[in-house]
Amino acid sequence: FENFSTEDSYGAEFVVRNEFFPWWSATSSLNVNRTILDASNIEAGLSNALTNYNARVMMFFKVLKQTSLQATYSYWRPWVMAQGQPRPFTFIDLGIRSDFFSNKLSVNLTVSDVFDTREFYVTNEGFNFSQEFRRKRESQAVSIRLSYKFGQQDNNRRRGGQGDWDNNGGGGMDMF
Repeated sequence: FENFSTEDSYGAEFVVRNEFFPWWSATSSLNVNRTILDASNIEAGLSNALTNYNARVMMFFKVLKQTSLQATYSYWRPWVMAQGQPRPFTFIDLGIRSDFFSNKLSVNLTVSDVFDTREFYVTNEGFNFSQEFRRKRESQAVSIRLSYKFGQQDNNRRRGGQGDWDNNGGGGMDMF
């Protein structure tokens, strides 16, 4: 086997947090990167380059004093491969969190890939071949997480001064 001559990647991430109302906030992120593959040492013309991005929007809704909802939308644009390119894909995850016993007990219910759209589809092409493949994992899942807080906790120190969910730090639901 012979390795590619070079692969160069660089990029940036942008994160924005908005609080629209005391009961509704959002965190959005955009990752942009450029990847350049050079495998001309293996085969003439075997190079590829692409500027890629993926985006995520997480919406947080405080529906009751001790209950909050989270909806997460993710979009992945195709990224660069030596001889092909995957299709873009999107998915939505949902969650609900309720706190009990003075916020000591938290119950999280999450549903991943609500619309069953998370799949990996790639088209590869070379001088003597063309190939397509699709990988679809069981991406839809429901999970329940119980957590209990023992003793006192200094959330400002643990999260770098951002606090917990009630103080706009995101809490324990951002597990998607």
